[in-house]
Amino acid sequence: MRAFCVFWVAPLSFFWSWYFLAQADVGGVLYTREVFDQTFAIYGAILGMSPDEIAWLIAKAIIVDSLILLAIIAFRRRRKIAAFIAERRNAGKAASQDDMDSLSGAGLFPDSVAAGREEIGQSV
Repeated sequence: MRAFCVFWVAPLSFFWSWYFLAQADVGGVLYTREVFDQTFAIYGAILGMSPDEIAWLIAKAIIVDSLILLAIIAFRRRRKIAAFIAERRNAGKAASQDDMDSLSGAGLFPDSVAAGREEIGQSV
């Protein structure tokens, strides 16, 4: 997971922080609007497209690549995820069973329901 953060999240964080800070013309050498416009003009000339379209193209590519990477990570950890989901389901069933027991003990269910539950083998 550390490798995921280092090789995927860190460069994306750097790129998008540069993108928004340079677009806002924060200042400094790297974060000026002039550098921002020149950078995207160069990319636009190389790709043969408008510089305005490049940011959306990059965003779409990052979303698709991120979904692919998350799917790979989920596939590799599918047993842990399945165990977590099963644990949550069992905890939810146990909590609802405790609620039913407390309701029957409080006299909210008729005695016939409580007697039927005892016959099945569940405690009241």
